Parts: sequence; structure tokens; C-alpha cells
Amino acid sequence: MIDWDDHYLIGVKRIDFEHHIFLDLINNFNDARLKDENIETLSNILDEIVLYAKFHFKSEENMMRRFNYPELAEHKNLHYQLIDELGMKVFGIQTKLYSPKEVEEFLVTWFINHVTHEDAKIGTYITAIAQTE
Repeated sequence: MIDWDDHYLIGVKRIDFEHHIFLDLINNFNDARLKDENIETLSNILDEIVLYAKFHFKSEENMMRRFNYPELAEHKNLHYQLIDELGMKVFGIQTKLYSPKEVEEFLVTWFINHVTHEDAKIGTYITAIAQTE
């Protein structure tokens, strides 16, 4: 379980809103894991996380395009990497290559690092651009 912390805010209302939802989905996975839900239930939640990640990443990328974010290509590549890793985690949890705890730790670590480092750069850039408009 990971509680929302204002350190996760990047200053772009829509992206911050979507990050709240992303975190809720990660916590749904954690709650199911702690309740010893079956692999099918955990996989279904991971599938939902993958689908939401794809939506969120497209939304974020569109925002970056709108503001001509100079590191769009690099950031987009990070999104592709996560989708690939999530796909491996879904397969891994179904084949018992990864434990539910390992998958949850991956999700939490990825979320915190990506939002506070990579997405924070986007927030700083867009906020600066928006102030000059």
C-alpha cells in the first residue's frame, strides 16, 4: 500500500489527477495480494493497470506534444519500456516466475521513481511555458 503524497504532484492538473488513479490501481493490486486473491484476480487487476497505463501515457504524451516538450521521444521510450515490463509481469505472475509481492514492489518503485523524476521534469517545463503564455 502506498499513500498519496504531495511529492507526487507535478503541477499539471490533468496529469496529477491521472496519477491519483494510477496509484489507486496499484493499491487495488496490493489489497488483492494481501487478501490472497487467486492469480486470475491479480492478473485481471494487472491487465487493468496495463490498459490504464496506455491511456495515461497517451494523455501525457499528447500534453508533451502540445507544449513541445523537448524530451518527448525519450519519455515516450520510458513509457514503452514500462508497458513491456508490465506485460512480462502479467505473464510472470501467471507462470509463477514472479510473486505477487515482487510485482507490487515493482509497481510501487516504478511509480515513485517515474513520477518524482521523469514526470516532474514535464511539470517544471509545462509550468514554465504556461506562465509565459
